Amino acid sequence: GWKKKPSNGEVPVRVPHSNSARTRARAGSAARPCRIARPAGQPRGQEERGCRDANARAAFTLLEVVLAVAIAIGVLLVVLTFYRQAADLRTQVLQETERLTAVRLLLNRLANDLRRARSDYEELEGLTGDATSLRFVLTQVLPASAWSREETDGPAGPQTDLRMVAYGVSTAREETNLVVTGLTRTEQPLVRLRARRETQPTSSASTADAPESPRSPEPLTDVVKYVRFRYWDGSAWLDSWNDVELPPGVEVSLALEALPEDAAPDEYPAGLFRRVIALP
Repeated sequence: GWKKKPSNGEVPVRVPHSNSARTRARAGSAARPCRIARPAGQPRGQEERGCRDANARAAFTLLEVVLAVAIAIGVLLVVLTFYRQAADLRTQVLQETERLTAVRLLLNRLANDLRRARSDYEELEGLTGDATSLRFVLTQVLPASAWSREETDGPAGPQTDLRMVAYGVSTAREETNLVVTGLTRTEQPLVRLRARRETQPTSSASTADAPESPRSPEPLTDVVKYVRFRYWDGSAWLDSWNDVELPPGVEVSLALEALPEDAAPDEYPAGLFRRVIALP
């Protein structure tokens, strides 16, 4: 409304209400893109040009966008490269761990079998072996089926706690070379059929006493590419043994790489897994 403002000339002026003044101030500030204080005496066009320059400085240029994208792509490539190298390293470590575990388990099994070896003086069986194979007799607890037999069952076959165990290498030909592909193990019961020998003819007895031809054994592991056995006679290591008496110790050497053609077994260039097993 109109209010009379005291002055010298008593001129009535219209003073806006305080609420409406605040409303118009907010609307004006929201409509303007920027606020630049205009010094006294400066034309209004220079103020608008200053607003446009401020808006231009607040945006990104095309060169800046291209540089930002290039830097982001470079960082991403570096991260992916490190991730791939880490994944390859993890795979190699897992494979190496599996190979070492297989060799350790194989050495433990060999040691367990050799510690149960014994001499069979009746059959004149002891330990026979060379640099890449060995055969011996060991004792093993009979299964429960050998001790519990119903009366209605027919006569059971002969049972024995003696087993003939043989270790050897499996080989394969690569071009003109014969390479080791793994270590095999076979086991057969050492059964004596004296009654059958007395009642059957000699020819049939020899046929019956002959052990069944075993199937081609599967390698215990295919990670072993080098195998060597040595036998301690009390004073020196021998490359072979053939006696009813057991040697005091057997040395087992395994490796994950094949022996080079021009290298001697005593000069194996790579790392070896060696264990000396004392026999009873």
